[in-house]
Amino acid sequence: MNWGLLLDFEVEYHPFQRPQELVDYCRSHGIVFEGYCPLAKGHALSHPDIIKMAEKYNCSPSQICIRWSIQNGVVTIPKSTKKERIWENCQVFHFSLTEDDVTVLNGMHDDLHLSWDPTNID
Repeated sequence: MNWGLLLDFEVEYHPFQRPQELVDYCRSHGIVFEGYCPLAKGHALSHPDIIKMAEKYNCSPSQICIRWSIQNGVVTIPKSTKKERIWENCQVFHFSLTEDDVTVLNGMHDDLHLSWDPTNID
């Protein structure tokens, strides 16, 4: 059986850092795009629009960010050391964000890098 070559690419991906051109490139070349830091190191959890959506969907701001990432077709890698947060982060498949809410979250992109910034390479 020939499984072929599976490539993946792991990049910072959250509402404030949405490198769509790179996501599109990866998809067009059969590369699985994996997004880490989906909560923007906690910055997204206090954003008023994300809090409002969490109330609307009766879930947490972290679940909004993770669900958004998944709905954008990104393999999502949330990180936590707390058992209850790990469990909460997995509870994102009982709801879907509306197209309008995904559009609002997509529009938050401001090229904010909270981890390693690849544009700073000389």
